[in-house]
Amino acid sequence: MDPNSDNDRPRKLKPDHSTLEIILELGRCAVGSVQIKEFLEQLADNSYVRSMQIGTPFDWLGELTWDNSFFFIKALVRLENARMTSGVGSVSAICPAYRVMEERDRVAAMEVATWVVRHSRNPWVPFVFRKIRTSFEKVLLKNQTWAECREALDEALQSEEARHLRSAEKRHREQDEVSRRGEMLGEIIRRVHEERAFLQKAKSGARLKMLEEIGGLSVRKRLEHIAWDDTRPLSFYPDGFSKVSGQEVAELDPVTRERLMDKLKERRSGAWRRLAKQIEDSECASKKRGDK
Repeated sequence: MDPNSDNDRPRKLKPDHSTLEIILELGRCAVGSVQIKEFLEQLADNSYVRSMQIGTPFDWLGELTWDNSFFFIKALVRLENARMTSGVGSVSAICPAYRVMEERDRVAAMEVATWVVRHSRNPWVPFVFRKIRTSFEKVLLKNQTWAECREALDEALQSEEARHLRSAEKRHREQDEVSRRGEMLGEIIRRVHEERAFLQKAKSGARLKMLEEIGGLSVRKRLEHIAWDDTRPLSFYPDGFSKVSGQEVAELDPVTRERLMDKLKERRSGAWRRLAKQIEDSECASKKRGDK
């Protein structure tokens, strides 16, 4: 046997006889009895008690009489209230122990559940789910017999199960809708992207065609087009269009030259700045000739 193997370690499936007797005596104590403290002290260092939680097997409770099983549940509540068990909250040992009793007698188990609800500080027991316990507390207020309580609780459970089913179906529909909407939006994004790519390609092709046409014009007509085109920025035109001779600049009429300078004046460097300087120099030379 491998001592390090969890599967080979002996498991405490049930308490030893001595421990069980003390637990049952604890359960038999009347509410408020001074003996409760005495039995709790006897179980304070008990390894079985300390290890009890939701995974602890309680099948063996079926071997006890109904009353002794009930006493065991009562003792479990007192042990948990004293913080002596391992499981708390929704992992309480009370839940699987109660489930064994409920499987034995669903109607009689209502008395057990009532005792647990009235004496346990844990809002999760004995049903694991807090909402079921809340439903059961409402059932107790409206019904007189354990049979009536069982019937009312079953109706509440069926209603809750139906609600869970509706919620699950709704989440499923919403997930399907989200998935469908995601696919739809994905298709829209793809089409828009393709449209933009097509338009960009068409726009680029149209620009090349226009520049090719403008490039075939005389220098004067090309400069006139650039000067009078208010629909596009200067950056639309290639820098090569700025390479002209002084004579070609001089051929521009004054208004065209002024408009061209308005577009060129913000350029601080580059080919278009050199054209602006060329125009300025041409105007200065023309003024000097006029002065002479």
